[in-house]
Amino acid sequence: MGEPPAVPSTVVLSADGSQVVPDALATELEGLGWEIRRVPTVHHEFWVEDFDATWAAVHDRV
Repeated sequence: MGEPPAVPSTVVLSADGSQVVPDALATELEGLGWEIRRVPTVHHEFWVEDFDATWAAVHDRV
């Protein structure tokens, strides 16, 4: 279903993440080389709910 990322890539999922990216798909993507990071303390608009937690999940990627 998925493909390996062309460049190093990260998917950030919130507590609601499995509603957007099912766990099976996240596992498949991870197996293809995607990095899956979870921020379980927030919901869909995690960057608005908790900027610091969102930044902590991606700061090493920017």
